[in-house]
Amino acid sequence: MEMGGAASAVFGGGTRKVPALSLKAAVNHQILDMKTLHALICFFLSLQDGTTAGVNAQVYTRTKGENIVSKCSSSSTGSSKIFCKETCDRGNVLIETTENQAERGRYSLRYEDRSGGSLLVSIKQLQMSDSGLYRCGLGSSSSPASLMEFEIIVIDALLNQHNGASAVNVSATSGEDLTVVCVLASAGQGFVFCKNKCKDEDILARTSSVRDTRGRFSIRYLEQRLYVSIGQLKESDSGLYTCGLDTDFSSASQRQFRLVVTDATPTSKPARTLQPLATTVPENPKPPTPPQSETPPGGILLCVGLTLAVVVVLSSLAVLIVCIKRKTKPRGLTSRRDDTRVEVPVYENPLPVFTCDEPIYQSLDPATRDQNQIYSTLTAKQQHK
Repeated sequence: MEMGGAASAVFGGGTRKVPALSLKAAVNHQILDMKTLHALICFFLSLQDGTTAGVNAQVYTRTKGENIVSKCSSSSTGSSKIFCKETCDRGNVLIETTENQAERGRYSLRYEDRSGGSLLVSIKQLQMSDSGLYRCGLGSSSSPASLMEFEIIVIDALLNQHNGASAVNVSATSGEDLTVVCVLASAGQGFVFCKNKCKDEDILARTSSVRDTRGRFSIRYLEQRLYVSIGQLKESDSGLYTCGLDTDFSSASQRQFRLVVTDATPTSKPARTLQPLATTVPENPKPPTPPQSETPPGGILLCVGLTLAVVVVLSSLAVLIVCIKRKTKPRGLTSRRDDTRVEVPVYENPLPVFTCDEPIYQSLDPATRDQNQIYSTLTAKQQHK
């Protein structure tokens, strides 16, 4: 085959020159057919992997804790308004009412009858479990096909080119699910989600289409955004992660985040350990302060009342004892001498009183002294010199 202006082709035993332009067009047509086939394969794979949203379904990406408002339009008419999730069965109906405004927990619905009528639905304080497909509009749960569809993807962190080559820190709790979106600078055909140095044993999920799930790890590509997820987090999941294009490991097509998983179980009190006794005695040891018990105001009043009652009783007893002692003292005479009281007791049996008729003293001569007398007065004769 010549590579010049024409190429040779064999037809029916003969050789005919084919213009090079026609051959190039055929090759380009074949490449185009391959791309179309690849796009169709990706589309059907997305349907097979559980993406039930319609082709024109709006996709909202919101961070956990944010609020979201979506405007719904419906092909049907009527007074009934509905806001539901997934297939709109009984357990997934969030709000269904004939009123123009309704609210139920974190979900709300408001109908504005202007410009042909519009229905606004909102969810407050988004949680990871809020991710999924939603439907809203005029109609009922029995005809979800006539309702408008939109999808919500709740994420923990968003990584884009503003983060640069540095890894973003992400914190999570064990037992929870994690979703991080990596915004890529360019589109590609292969995507990867890996840990540490991204060696073969570090590959968590990899795909050349739009989705891949391997155990607790999954990835999903949507409009230059690669969503990576980890289910039922463990403390061992902590580490450095990379997400992006599989064929290009440059900083422009790769995003990194460092995950720290903490234990969700309540912390128990640490066990007490015996401390060694101190060998030195402090110079001025302070006595231990007894714990002060909190006494309610009523208890304080009761204590004050009891104290006053005890003081009154003791005072009364003291006065009574003094009165009794004064009454039991012996009666007698009181004379004043030099401002000093002298009490002369009075006896019931007084001593005998002696009169002058009975002399007590007697002058006797020593020679004639009576031995039976008690007192004697002796006189001595004076000796004259």
